Amino acid sequence: MKLFAINIMVEENKADADEETNWDKDPNMNCRFYPNELPNEGDYVTSIVTGLSNDGCYIKLLEYNNQPAFVVFSEITRRRANSVAKYAKIGRIDTYLILRVDKNKKFIDCSKIKVKSDDADAQTKHFLKAKLLHTIFRVIAFKCKIKLEEVYCMVGWPLYKRSSKIHPIDQLKDASLESEESLFPTLSMTKEVRQELYRQIRNRFAPKQIKLRADFEMTCYSKDGVNSLRKVMTDAMDMVKKEKNDVVEFKFISSPKYTCEIIISDKARGIEIINYALELGEKGIKALGGEYLLKNKPQIVGENEEDAQSSHDDDIKDDILGESDSEEDN
Repeated sequence: MKLFAINIMVEENKADADEETNWDKDPNMNCRFYPNELPNEGDYVTSIVTGLSNDGCYIKLLEYNNQPAFVVFSEITRRRANSVAKYAKIGRIDTYLILRVDKNKKFIDCSKIKVKSDDADAQTKHFLKAKLLHTIFRVIAFKCKIKLEEVYCMVGWPLYKRSSKIHPIDQLKDASLESEESLFPTLSMTKEVRQELYRQIRNRFAPKQIKLRADFEMTCYSKDGVNSLRKVMTDAMDMVKKEKNDVVEFKFISSPKYTCEIIISDKARGIEIINYALELGEKGIKALGGEYLLKNKPQIVGENEEDAQSSHDDDIKDDILGESDSEEDN
């Protein structure tokens, strides 16, 4: 499957562009993904075909440090064929079901035909998450000059045991919002590993900042009209900073058009804060005898570019926020 190769290559390249280290050839930089040394019967695994015989094909379990296994011909296809190579090609990565495991001799038999498409898709997603986690841990091991297995013992395997429903990569994403000191306090990590883990997850998973904007019109024809508008918006900004501990900005476009903007990582909270600021502005200007009209509700800048441009002059430029099919051989 080219899907695997593409994704794996992308994540490996992201690891550290300035380090050209062939980790696959370094025994200290290789380790199984999971706490158990071998898979259990009934588990799904992602494996690569490494050899062929008249009876079936040999594979390596990528998640178990390339542990060898075997797939008999009858578990590859139900069709009659003169050659296994017609249904299994060397280098091909696929999902297999574990049929038998001899943990003493480390003999493993697998099946391909018993794998359902839904189970294969779920295993693919799980494997790609585990592979990304593996890449992160390799970088940590390399930076801290320790064995990869030590990183798994300190961080990886405890996270797998911590929750059977939440993948460790998702746990790391959630932890990217925490401080370094509060990063998995129950795990026994060295100071160097904790620092590097924090740096890695902050660089990879920290929420991206987005800009939210609401458009409105506001007028006041009293004696202090312009000053009244300025005071209302200044008071609203001060109140938001005091009550919400965040900063919004009011901008003048062209009379009577204004915008209220905020840069924040949490979209829902950003919308709440802008609505609060607009509510303060509306109450303030109406108390002074002015008028207020909301033109566009809070939205990500560039999310609906055409509507945004229609409500602004030509000289206002919007900031655009940027948010593989697998091929199988027949």
